[in-house]
Amino acid sequence: MAAWGEYLAARLPRFLECFAQQTRSPAGLAHRRFDAALGRVQDCRDFPGKLLLLDDYLGSESDPYYRSIAARLRDEVFKVLNPG
Repeated sequence: MAAWGEYLAARLPRFLECFAQQTRSPAGLAHRRFDAALGRVQDCRDFPGKLLLLDDYLGSESDPYYRSIAARLRDEVFKVLNPG
């Protein structure tokens, strides 16, 4: 139990600072970018526009996890436009 106390004592000020300043981790920032991009895609009414938005996102996103999700979504939208 003492090890946890030492761990928290050393890191608690940084944790509190992160919460107070709403600091996000790189993964948290990637999640926010993905949510914003997906919101724009959902707001777009036409499928060619959705493809363009997804292409823009894929061209700018560096996080491999969210890029892979967006790429799969783009593939599905493409299938709607080009059945068969």
